[in-house]
Amino acid sequence: MAASAQSSVDQGSNEVKDYICDACEDQNNVETSAGFYCKQCDRFYCGNCIDQHGKALAKHIVFERKDIDKWPV
Repeated sequence: MAASAQSSVDQGSNEVKDYICDACEDQNNVETSAGFYCKQCDRFYCGNCIDQHGKALAKHIVFERKDIDKWPV
């Protein structure tokens, strides 16, 4: 399971980000809430990063938030 599946809370915010984009985290960007999960990569992606992922790895199976029951717990 990807390490970014842990819950976190932004200081000064009431928003709970239960899944964080692994690609943004790898680049030391601001923690961005993930809206997608790639089964083959076992990684979470935000909307911006999933576009880049899709161009390079178009055959991977990606689940959106509406399919969160298929994401790892």
